[in-house]
Amino acid sequence: MALSRTRGDANLPSDVADRVESELAHDELLVWIGQPIVARYARSAIGLVIFGVFWSAMVCVVFGGFFFAGLFRGVGPFADLVGLVTSCFAIPFVLAGILLLTSPFWMRRMARNTCYAVTNRRAIIWEPGWFGRKQVRSYTAAGLGSMMRLERKDGTGDLIFEQLTTNNSEGPSTTSRGFKAISQVRDVENLIRNTLMNK
Repeated sequence: MALSRTRGDANLPSDVADRVESELAHDELLVWIGQPIVARYARSAIGLVIFGVFWSAMVCVVFGGFFFAGLFRGVGPFADLVGLVTSCFAIPFVLAGILLLTSPFWMRRMARNTCYAVTNRRAIIWEPGWFGRKQVRSYTAAGLGSMMRLERKDGTGDLIFEQLTTNNSEGPSTTSRGFKAISQVRDVENLIRNTLMNK
């Protein structure tokens, strides 16, 4: 079945289009297809970059202090051992800082490999996973009852289908899932409601 091109997907990469086509059932009709606005999607990483600056500075101060404290105690086995242990222990913290500081890059990459679609049966999200895997989530009318729209002045925004809250050592953390950083978000919401929820 060939994909019918609809608004929002003029620049859809061929591999993404093929991925969508392979997911649809033979009698499933594509109503809308699109991707996140790359710049808008990556802009959400600003907070991660700011945190990454403070994180990296803290790592440099703490582990740098331990490292140089060992050196100032004198040369010999003790100084070598402190330097080795400090270096090994600091590696995951340094990697975390690099990941935070480079978050705009991998967020842009994620946006280019993310795809959204609305069919006559469901709303579908394709997102990249770890190690080249693809995550596909489908939402039927039953799962869209709490859909929420976050709209900006320029008409772009997010359609949130679900929010998942998990508890960790730093307190509760909420993850939102839906069509993020799309253009004409109100029109897409109305399209979903008219196609899937008003039957």
